Amino acid sequence: MLFLRDLALERHGRWRDALAAAETSVKLKRHSDSLLLQARCHRFLGDTEKSLKCLDRVDAMRRGLEGATCIRAGVLEEAGRFAEATRVLEPHIKRISVAGKPLSMALRIEWSKLLVQNKQHDAAVELINRTLEIAQLPPPARSQQLYLKAKALDRKGEHEAAGDAAAEANEIGKVEFDPELYTQ
Repeated sequence: MLFLRDLALERHGRWRDALAAAETSVKLKRHSDSLLLQARCHRFLGDTEKSLKCLDRVDAMRRGLEGATCIRAGVLEEAGRFAEATRVLEPHIKRISVAGKPLSMALRIEWSKLLVQNKQHDAAVELINRTLEIAQLPPPARSQQLYLKAKALDRKGEHEAAGDAAAEANEIGKVEFDPELYTQ
């Protein structure tokens, strides 16, 4: 029950409240899901080392958990530690690719960011395009992937295509204001 409260706080962007609640939950019963929630909150609050410590605790309980791997890679990437993040994700990407299975959405997003950071722009654009083909891709993920595509294309020197990708991302969630409708 406590974990559901913690999740609700996280979903509403109340990172500090969610973190405090998750810390209380872990004191009562040490569980990997509450530790993952703590790691995500520390990530959003910009505390790389605390997030990584929570993820170390998760790994001690459930080694190889994909969610923890994705969060760890994201935390490292956001801290500018691209080589470390790549070393974390690359074995998982290779294992899944060899098995012929599709990448999870979390892996797609984190791996595409790392491909761009590692200047593998063609591979990044290819993965992003495959991700954008997913019909149920949520608007925030679609927007993020389009902006990332624009970044990769811009770095490749394909400025017009980069502008098109950015313009498409800008249209997501855009609300037009019509003063005439407002007065009715």
